[in-house]
Amino acid sequence: MKLGHKIRIGRQIKGYSQEVMAELLGISHTAYAKMERGETKVTEDKLSQIANVLGIEKEDLKNFDEKMIFKNFNNILNSANSSQYNNDFENERKAYLQTIELLKAQNEQQQAVITQLLAQLAASQGTK
Repeated sequence: MKLGHKIRIGRQIKGYSQEVMAELLGISHTAYAKMERGETKVTEDKLSQIANVLGIEKEDLKNFDEKMIFKNFNNILNSANSSQYNNDFENERKAYLQTIELLKAQNEQQQAVITQLLAQLAASQGTK
């Protein structure tokens, strides 16, 4: 696997766009995209910067292969996206809480209807 491909996979696992990576590295989007495509040689200094942004060691990035995706990048995925996951989780939690409140209100209405029907049933049986 070529270095540019390894960098792209690391970026994708991290959840960054090429634009974000370029901004974090202080280079243009075009320059970054060329590195990923293998059109520009990645210097050791730039590789160190990329590894730093991805939160991994430079050697791990160099030696990366498909077998390492879950092994070495799992921590990146968990930590890099934790704020996004937290936001997603919080939004989902709020949606569930709203649904719960709605269901509680519906349940109360249904309980009131049941109570009313039981009262009517008892009244009708008492008149017979």
